[in-house]
Amino acid sequence: LGDVLGELDERYSLVDMKLFLATALPLLPFAQRRALSLRINEHLLQSEIAARIGCSQMQVSRLLRDGASRLQAMMAPDL
Repeated sequence: LGDVLGELDERYSLVDMKLFLATALPLLPFAQRRALSLRINEHLLQSEIAARIGCSQMQVSRLLRDGASRLQAMMAPDL
């Protein structure tokens, strides 16, 4: 125990990310939020997400890309 006390635990950034996502995801449009949630929480492939929500894989790709871009802009609004 003494060997790890005072060391930086990299898992703290995961807690920060989960808190950020819990706050930011509801701000996204429904389709982007749904696609990202299926990808993050259920680890589905784009084709599986497409089948689940009833659209093309290409549309899922766009939803994920646009949703991720919006989240990134929320994380660093000055960039």
